Amino acid sequence: MYSLLQSLRPLIENAKAGKISEPMDGIRVPGAYNHGDGRYVPYKEPSVGDAYARFIIELEGGLTERDKLLLARIDAMRQAMVTGGQTSGS
Repeated sequence: MYSLLQSLRPLIENAKAGKISEPMDGIRVPGAYNHGDGRYVPYKEPSVGDAYARFIIELEGGLTERDKLLLARIDAMRQAMVTGGQTSGS
């Protein structure tokens, strides 16, 4: 994990300082292949994989409105599965 942090440190510092002016291609960010291979899955507290994914999304320009709507639909479907399809008005 330390090597991931070291490889991302310049990018993190530039992001914090507002020095990234254009969206980046996430596949070019250090650690992208390891993330895709699931290498960070065992590191859950805190979740390295989730933090890395959120960082990449921001580097790529953030979520679009369409992405946000899709995620909301997925969350609603997950919630329906948990509650057995019941809605809050039932």
